[in-house]
Amino acid sequence: MWKPPSEKKKMLREPYLNMRPENLLARKMGFNITVDAEELARAQWFWERRPKKLILSTERILAVLIFYAVIWMGAMCLGCQDSAVTAALTVSGSAVVAVMLGWAYFDTVRFARWSSDYSCAIARLLQTVHRRSGGNSYL
Repeated sequence: MWKPPSEKKKMLREPYLNMRPENLLARKMGFNITVDAEELARAQWFWERRPKKLILSTERILAVLIFYAVIWMGAMCLGCQDSAVTAALTVSGSAVVAVMLGWAYFDTVRFARWSSDYSCAIARLLQTVHRRSGGNSYL
């Protein structure tokens, strides 16, 4: 079945982002190949510097929201009906949400940049692959 070019590109890029360069080469090309050592080192360098998630993980978002809800409920149970306390809780909650959105944006931009750089490194690495006629493999 025919797929649009964007879907084909997406299918090709998915394994790149989840696999080490050596594993990707072995899976796509087999073990009986040689590659440029500098390009392999470059791809490994990008792989080792893949970003860790900051705030996009569900566990972290839930932890922040539960913490804020506990503080809110504690203030309500202690009888803090003062408008200044309520305003402070509302402002701090809004600030927490704004900071979470900013971190999520930063995390998305950073991961997009890394995935673009890593995909380019893998494409350059795949261009240097040469099949060997026999003997031991090089990876």
